[in-house]
Amino acid sequence: MGRLYFRLSLMREPAVLQANSAAFYGLALESHIIELYANAVATFLTQLRKPYFVDPVFYKFSAPIFSELSEKRWVDSLSPHYGIETLLFQFPEGFEVANLEAVPDLAKIVSSVLEYQRRRVPSLNAGALSLASLTGQVTAAAGPPEFLVVPYLLVSERASIRSNLRLAREGARVKQKGERLYAVLALSRDYFGSESDLEYITREYAKVDLDGYLIWITDFKDWEEDSEVLKVFAGFVRRLSAESKGREVINLFGGYFSAVLAARGLLGGSAQGVGIAEFRDPLVTGGGFAKRYYVPISHRFVSVDLADDLRDASPSVFSCSCPECGTAPRPGSMSVQALAQHFVSVRTQEFQLAAGTSAAAIADQLSRDRTTLSRIKVPGIASLTSAHSRRLEVWEKSLRDLVQAGLVA
Repeated sequence: MGRLYFRLSLMREPAVLQANSAAFYGLALESHIIELYANAVATFLTQLRKPYFVDPVFYKFSAPIFSELSEKRWVDSLSPHYGIETLLFQFPEGFEVANLEAVPDLAKIVSSVLEYQRRRVPSLNAGALSLASLTGQVTAAAGPPEFLVVPYLLVSERASIRSNLRLAREGARVKQKGERLYAVLALSRDYFGSESDLEYITREYAKVDLDGYLIWITDFKDWEEDSEVLKVFAGFVRRLSAESKGREVINLFGGYFSAVLAARGLLGGSAQGVGIAEFRDPLVTGGGFAKRYYVPISHRFVSVDLADDLRDASPSVFSCSCPECGTAPRPGSMSVQALAQHFVSVRTQEFQLAAGTSAAAIADQLSRDRTTLSRIKVPGIASLTSAHSRRLEVWEKSLRDLVQAGLVA
């Protein structure tokens, strides 16, 4: 069985995650979030006492992404830690792959990024523990992350793959005894159509002294992809692991299907957003937020208005036994905090159920649930329940094919 992580993105999430701390493995942190909320993040980690890792989000300093981020408050805090002030002064709109390749002291930058991960959170312990002692909370000093993450760029062509490989080699060269080092593969789903590129990536990364991979398919939504794409994704995960003699692969962004693949052991882990950030477009810097409700039977988010319509149409099908739903008559009356709590409660239950159930049995349940959804013909929601039924059919077919191919059991 793989591991379930949650990504800490907003400061309303610690209370939600703390309430479910026994049901998941650890946290996925991002360095810019640490810099934005340093004391709050450190305090939460001393209270949660769970493993964590830090995504260095080095790609955010590259062009064209950095042009939209250069005035963010975390830039002035994070760039000195990474030792890239001179590089950013030279390329204020963000550096290109060729610019990075020309840096004479790239090894020093890689070392600085890894050193940040080792020391940043532990350096905040004193203040966090002092605050906790004043409030009488039970805490423990937060140690270093469970593994370090090599700085990385988004893959757009062979040159960027080679640059990422160089960063990974430098990281492997300077990692300290006993440390585990992971590389991020951040690439478009378009690469699923290029067998030569996938073969190159798996072959060349296997030569680097790494302990695992974090995979981020930047335009991949596992709740919208067809069965063939889902199977290619699963096959790529298996190839990465097999080519490197068993290194684990953790999916940085994903939904229900990713959680199932982690629970069944194909993925070493799955990092889940808390009601948001189950998908990330690296070229989009922000967006609006709408209240959404996670529908347990279809494993999908809908607006709270649609969730109310579903509940009214069939209370027995769309009811939920979690504590938050038990105290709220309708999803539309739930607070943002309660909606997040509901999602985490349901997602951790889904993961635990999948971990104790064969992939074939999960497919059987998806088949039963899709039949239930397809029978709901209430005007106004029939198209929605039909679409959700079709999605369950895609996941069912994908799992059955993966079982037949020997990729999951």
